[in-house]
Amino acid sequence: MKVKEDIIKTEAKPDEMVRVVIFLDDIKIDTMAELLKVETRLKKYDCTVPFKRYARDMFEQFNSRQHHFIVSETLQRELDFDYLTASGVIKDHFPLHMPERKRIYPSWHEYRWRLSAGMLARGFLNNMQPLNFIKDYSGEKMGFYFAWLIHYTGWLIPPMIFGLVITLVMAV
Repeated sequence: MKVKEDIIKTEAKPDEMVRVVIFLDDIKIDTMAELLKVETRLKKYDCTVPFKRYARDMFEQFNSRQHHFIVSETLQRELDFDYLTASGVIKDHFPLHMPERKRIYPSWHEYRWRLSAGMLARGFLNNMQPLNFIKDYSGEKMGFYFAWLIHYTGWLIPPMIFGLVITLVMAV
């Protein structure tokens, strides 16, 4: 585990907060993925098997969720965060977001209305890109939640239009 030297060398006053960035290189990530038996997709076959370092070229790259899990578990094994937090050495700890997160927002803004309308008119499969990004980044549970939310919102549009028409008729 490597820690940025320039941050550690700074002397902090007792009430001052210091930010420490811990970087795990690819070798450490691969080693911990093998120890944690992370299920990873094979490139040529449509199946997932536990990751093996000696066959690293046969596996697809870790997705954001797997990478986050590996980093969190590695840090949890190497550092006792509960003790450090209870003793006041640290206030909080969290992993940084992966760069893939930046692809979700533009995709969501581009496809959100087409996806909602597609839930009504059977055209949603052509506009699934933001849901796939969310699933890959946050997991299947969060992807399913967003899919259900879009489906529910799409099916609330017809009653909303009907209610609006009734309200306008009664107002006239």
